[in-house]
Parts: sequence; C-alpha cells; structure tokens
Amino acid sequence: MSLGFDRKRCRSELLAKLLSGRTVLLLGPVGIGKTTMLRDLAEGLRARGVPCGMSPRTGTLGDVTAALAEAYPDVRGAAPTARSLRGSLRLAVEARPGVLLLDHLVAAGTATRGFLRSLRGTGLGVAIAADVEGPRERVRVRELHLGHDELELPPFGTRTLARLLERGLTGLVLPGTVSEADRRRLVEGANGCPGRIVGLLSQIGRPRFWSDGRLLCSTLTSATLEALLPEPPPAARRRDVPEGNDPWAC
Repeated sequence: MSLGFDRKRCRSELLAKLLSGRTVLLLGPVGIGKTTMLRDLAEGLRARGVPCGMSPRTGTLGDVTAALAEAYPDVRGAAPTARSLRGSLRLAVEARPGVLLLDHLVAAGTATRGFLRSLRGTGLGVAIAADVEGPRERVRVRELHLGHDELELPPFGTRTLARLLERGLTGLVLPGTVSEADRRRLVEGANGCPGRIVGLLSQIGRPRFWSDGRLLCSTLTSATLEALLPEPPPAARRRDVPEGNDPWAC
C-alpha cells in the first residue's frame, strides 16, 4: 500500500522536526498508521547511524528509559541503578543527539513527564504517538504538555481501503459470503484507518462473526477496534503513579 501525498509530507515534516531536536505529538485514531510510520522512521534513522530507540507501548518511566537505552546500548552496563542510568543516558544524548520514538502512549505519570522535560534542549528528537478517537481524548493528551509540536495523520481514502480489503479477502475460506454491501460497511467502519482493515481480515473467519452464512459486520467492527486499543497499565503496579490517581493527569 503506497503512501498518499499528504502522508508522505507528514512523514517528512515529522523527520525534520525530530532531527532538529523537537518533541512531537503524533495523533490519530487507532489503526491510522502511526506505528507503521514510527517503525519506518526507526529503520531509516538506524541505517543512517542516528541513535534511535523505540517503545512499542508507553505507560511508565521504565518504558521510556528502556527505549532510550536501546538508542545508547553502551550506557546500560555502566549504570548500577535506574536513576543513574537515566542520568548517564542524558549525558550520552548531549554528546550525540538521537531520536526517541514512543508509541501507543497509554499513561504519563509525573516522573515520566518530568524525565521527558529534562531531555528538552539536549538535541534529542522525541515522537510521542497517542491514539485519539475524539475531541475529548485529543484535549486530554494536549493538556499533558508533552510536545513542542503536533501532527495528525490524515485518513486513507475509501478506494485505497477497499482495495486493501479486496486483496485480503482473496483466498480466504469463510463461513459465508461477504456481500458488496458488507464490504462497503466494513470500509466505512474502518474510518480511514488501514490498520482496522488488517484487523478485520485477521478475525473475519471466526464463527462468532457469522450467523446462518451472513456476516455480522457491526459485531466484527466493534471487536476489531477493541482488540486494537492498548490497555492502560494498572495504576497500582506503576512506580510513578500513586494508586488511585488518574494515570494521565497525576
């Protein structure tokens, strides 16, 4: 699946900001392609010799530290504690700025936000990808004040998603027939997000989504979205969030 012009421009803009040491919020609904873009950036940056670490799911200070240590592997063995490791990593960043990619932001406690802010001015570029399904979630992420800038990935067109669905359905053995009306509903339910089409295709053969040979489109669409959404870590298990506090706002 090729990138559209708007998406290529978004990727180029994100890369330029990261290489200039900016912190960028990458927003969009689940399945829009944020993870794919971050993985592509990580591969390209590492090929160019730029220190780069990526967290596949970001909910604790430990997640951020581990991703940064991935970018500077020589530092990890020299630090006996997590706190000293973060101090050593900051020195490594100042000596050789790199890029930190934090995917699937599910929580940001006080310690996490404080450490990220301490890295500003070091030359480190940081991309923080957050799944936002509506205005309220978008506002909630913005109120964390984590980024200098904000980018939102544009949705894919219905024709592109329809082609992706058709290719995925080819060769599948299903309990019934996916009608043209069903295909339109599935594409519309994907809301411009190719990841949701991929998720639909991975589950469409399960008997629970069929009844007398007919596809239960709404049930399949809801189950796919639920499966794609990352679960926030329990507050009681996280060191930087006191039990009972809101993991986003503490």
